[in-house]
Amino acid sequence: MAYRAIAPSYHGSVSKLTGRINANELAQAFDLKPQAFGPDLVLAPRSQAFLFLDTVRRFAQSAEPAILPEHVPPHGALRAASPAVLRAVQAHAVAGAQKLWGHMVNPTDLMPLGHDGYLKLWALPRPLLGADFILLDEAQDTNPVVLGVLADQEAQMVYVGDKYQQIYEWRGAVNAMETIRTDGEVQLTLSFRFGEAIASLASQVLYQLGATAPLKGNPKVRSRIGEVQPDAVLARSNAATMNAVIEALDSGLTPHLVGGTKELKALLRGVVALKAGQPCDVPDFFGFANWEDVVEFARSEEGAHLLTFVNLVESLGERRLLWALGRTVDEDRANLMISTGHKAKGREWKSVRLLDDFMRSKPTAYFGRS
Repeated sequence: MAYRAIAPSYHGSVSKLTGRINANELAQAFDLKPQAFGPDLVLAPRSQAFLFLDTVRRFAQSAEPAILPEHVPPHGALRAASPAVLRAVQAHAVAGAQKLWGHMVNPTDLMPLGHDGYLKLWALPRPLLGADFILLDEAQDTNPVVLGVLADQEAQMVYVGDKYQQIYEWRGAVNAMETIRTDGEVQLTLSFRFGEAIASLASQVLYQLGATAPLKGNPKVRSRIGEVQPDAVLARSNAATMNAVIEALDSGLTPHLVGGTKELKALLRGVVALKAGQPCDVPDFFGFANWEDVVEFARSEEGAHLLTFVNLVESLGERRLLWALGRTVDEDRANLMISTGHKAKGREWKSVRLLDDFMRSKPTAYFGRS
């Protein structure tokens, strides 16, 4: 793949600003070859390209002015790699990411810059905003690159957020509500969504996390906690939502998966690829040559986050899971909604069932990533 100039400036090219390049295309563009890191880790061209892309993404979302080893994501097999192997991979990834970023910011190059890229490019010269007051909503889920710009402003800042509701850490967000210092603080504790029964139980959970002010339920709303015929089923993990889909289908229900099935199908197709001995660009499977290695990794402390998904695949099979996801329907045709906690944010249902994977996780893990 050759990149040639089509415009004197990327400012005039929508595809330059908003386009994307995938790992396969980047591997071809950079003419990447298989690369060995120690005796047990060989990264295919596609895997290297994926690592370059994700390293640039993490750099673009950070407040750092340059690409650093800490921007290299510890995906998959890298979680259990030796320090020497990890350092070698990081050096390779940083060099590849620097090369990629150079193409991205070159206005005469067709390499797409993307949304994260142009935000970073705008933030690097530390711009000053012509405003007297700045209000930042959802401050618990703000990228460091944005917080870095706001820290340079002379305007009066108002941060609005809830440090116990951070759900996008996995997308590079940081919890500004835990780090900022302000001259004043006001707590909003009265909910308009639910009644006192839910508020009381939620307060008990929040106390475990260090909260001191109890939630107050809406006195005009009657809530109860107990067995229900749910309108929606909420889970902490994607693996648990797949289990819920199968359970719903077995019960004769017609489920809808909030956010769609694309992400989960990609995960399962990654399983298919690994079982065929082919590399894939699923982050959790990064660096693994086959499915057996993933199964073994999931039994370790570093891979515990994969255990529920691996057990599901091992017990039901990836093809049955793909079949089940194919049986989900659009929201207007469904009689049961199924969602992870973070995808359900902002939505409301009359009756909700919480799956037990919330109970098996630490409270800090739940509120840190959904």
